[in-house]
Amino acid sequence: MIILKILLWIIFAVFGVILLFLVLPLNTDLSYIDNRFIYKVRYGFFTFYSSEGKSFLSKFKKKKKKSESTDFYNDTEIYEDISISEGYEENDDSVTEDIEEENNTGKNSDNTEEIQKKAEKISKNKNKTEKHKKVQNSKKEKNYDGKIEFLFDLIRSADRPFLRICKGIKLRNVYIDFIVADEDAYKCALNYGKISGMVYNMLGWFSVVFSVKFKTVDVIPDFKSSESRWDMSVKVSFRPITLVIAGIYFLITYIFRFMIPESRQKEELKKN
Repeated sequence: MIILKILLWIIFAVFGVILLFLVLPLNTDLSYIDNRFIYKVRYGFFTFYSSEGKSFLSKFKKKKKKSESTDFYNDTEIYEDISISEGYEENDDSVTEDIEEENNTGKNSDNTEEIQKKAEKISKNKNKTEKHKKVQNSKKEKNYDGKIEFLFDLIRSADRPFLRICKGIKLRNVYIDFIVADEDAYKCALNYGKISGMVYNMLGWFSVVFSVKFKTVDVIPDFKSSESRWDMSVKVSFRPITLVIAGIYFLITYIFRFMIPESRQKEELKKN
């Protein structure tokens, strides 16, 4: 009993650790302000990538470089083995050549009968190979049709799980501050219309597909200055458990929408 309790506690502990890693969010901070790109990738309490160079992986790489500097490498010699294999295969072409030579010589009637038998055998073998190729091609076409149907079923059953994954991607503190500048008022107005339309349409599409929360979104024309400004920042977060939930949802939809109805149809066809 004690051993069983210990095993159960170990299983619960492992399950809890896995669940903790799945629940912890993967955060990515992106910003482009004053012509400077800054990024940071964090998973839970650890920073894996950072534009400032302060990350968990950078420390690990430094330790690895130090350990590699102490290692010594020796030169290795490369030997190449050359093997030559010769073979001779007899084909139907050699038989046809023999037939032509015997026809040209025209020795005896017995030889002509043997030649005719050989020619008949060759023609029968060719017909068999052609029939075999036709059967194989028909089987391949059926296999391709089955694979295409299987792919379509996967795509149909994966639409909602895919949307669930997209909704699991959260965009927070979306900050956009664009100044479209040009001394020519006509060009500035045209550029402002194009950029503002593109930005607001993209943000509308993002808000439908992903979970988005905006901080500030400003697109302003400036007719006095000649330099534009493109400041933006966003925080992206995603929990790996969303993939697990979407995968379970995908399996359930595929089983109940496609696998079970297909098996029932096959059983009904067999009964009929």
